[in-house]
Amino acid sequence: MTRTFIESPNWYKGVNERGAPIPNPDKDSQLGGSPISPNNGGAANWTPPTYDPETELFYLNTAQGYEIHYQYPIDGPVFGSSGHTSQAVGGIENSLRAIDPRTRKLRWVHKYAGSEWNPERPEHLGGLLSTAGQLLFAGAAGGFWVAYNPENGRQLWHTTFDYDVSNTPITYMLDGVQYMVLGAGDAMNAFRIHK
Repeated sequence: MTRTFIESPNWYKGVNERGAPIPNPDKDSQLGGSPISPNNGGAANWTPPTYDPETELFYLNTAQGYEIHYQYPIDGPVFGSSGHTSQAVGGIENSLRAIDPRTRKLRWVHKYAGSEWNPERPEHLGGLLSTAGQLLFAGAAGGFWVAYNPENGRQLWHTTFDYDVSNTPITYMLDGVQYMVLGAGDAMNAFRIHK
């Protein structure tokens, strides 16, 4: 059974017997515009998730916002040819979510503060990293990089950068020390992970 993991989707009417979404024709692009949620970067479209085999939870950064999809007439080989464009118009929230893949239910949600959409500085949510050391790392809007307790989503540590985290971090061991490397803006940042 398919289950929605965010609250705002309006582009589909339900799912079919195979679990595939059934498109909502009222939300196709129109001459006057049609508000669609989630937007292009929404739900979990860009940021890589992570699975923790110890907690048996699946974690993902999610974004909920709206775009208006417009249709416009163009000269084309077929009568009634049309073009398509879209414009982001606002955000609802960004959040980190833990899903139990067996029940498909949310175990916990951490809503990011101040995550409303800003056209002057589009926000990016970095990819996630779960570790055997019982830490979940996530990039958050506003340039934050945060370590969470993967069981309950409680923040354990954070730092900030001048730019949002733009990639998924990597981790490696060197001489018995675990390191984590991630990008923010055009800089690479490395951390030692201590127990």
